Amino acid sequence: MNEIGKLIKERTMELKVKENEFESIDGCIKESSEKIKSKKKILDLIEKKLIDQSKEVQSKEKQLDSVEELYRKFCEDFELKQREYNAIRRSIEELNEELEFKGNQLNSRQNLIKECDKEFKSKQEELRSIQKAIVECFKEQKSKEKELYLVEKSVKECTDSLESKEKQLKFVQETVNGGFVNFEM
Repeated sequence: MNEIGKLIKERTMELKVKENEFESIDGCIKESSEKIKSKKKILDLIEKKLIDQSKEVQSKEKQLDSVEELYRKFCEDFELKQREYNAIRRSIEELNEELEFKGNQLNSRQNLIKECDKEFKSKQEELRSIQKAIVECFKEQKSKEKELYLVEKSVKECTDSLESKEKQLKFVQETVNGGFVNFEM
C-alpha cells in the first residue's frame, strides 16, 4: 500500500509540475498576444499615417518625391512588422502544438491516476474483508475460550465431586474395615 501511496504522490507532483508548465506556457501566449496587439496598434498607426500621406500627395504634387520616399519607408516598416507578426504567429502555433501535447500528457497521467485510484480502492476493499475476517476469527476465538472455560469448570466440578466421593468411599471402607476388626476380636 505504501508503494501505491508513493506512486500517487509522485503522480500528483508530476501533475503539479505539468500544471506549472502549462501556466508558464499560458503566460507566454498571453504575453505574445499582448505583443501582437501592440504591433497591430503600431501597424494601424502606420497605416493611418500612410493614408494621410497619400491624401497629402494628391493635394501637394510638389512634395511627391519626399512623400514617395516616406511611403517606401513605411512600406518597409510594414513588411518588417508583417514578418515579425508572421514569426509571432508561427511561435504561437508552435506553443499551441506544445500545449496540446502537454494536454495529452496530462490526460494520460490523469488516466493513470484514475487507474491507481481504482486499484487503491480495490486494495482498501480487500483490506476491509481481511479485517472483517479477523474480527470474525477473534469472536470465534472468544466463543471457544468461553466454551473451554465452561468445560474446565465442569471438569473441576466433576473432579471435586469425584474427590468427595472417594473420601466418602475411603471413610466407608475404613468404617467397614474397622467394624471387621472389632467383629473379629
